[in-house]
Amino acid sequence: MKNEKSNPILLYKQKAWLLGRDQDVTDISLLNPSCSSQHAVICFRKIINNDKNRYVQSSLNNEEDIKPFIIDLKSTNGTFINGERIDDSRYYELKNNDILTFGQSSREFIILLNEQQEE
Repeated sequence: MKNEKSNPILLYKQKAWLLGRDQDVTDISLLNPSCSSQHAVICFRKIINNDKNRYVQSSLNNEEDIKPFIIDLKSTNGTFINGERIDDSRYYELKNNDILTFGQSSREFIILLNEQQEE
């Protein structure tokens, strides 16, 4: 993930990232007063893709991917993916080049996935 004025944040270095105004507990600080103290979390979830073309399902027919997701923590002013507000308390998969904004902040974070993660 990268915002337009700073160095990239390598999300794969942690299992989860807490974003918000409370600099004592958050991993990524959101300084805008419209952001909640604990605003959102970016985490990684294991997704199992079933091979639906087979009649017999077994664990050998499943592929596992680990993908980034974001969840809004019931923030007052919302979390936005590509300009659209997401529902709170629900996981949203992050795709390559998604733009995240928080509250009324104009600061943008861009999700950059390596080619192996894209599909």
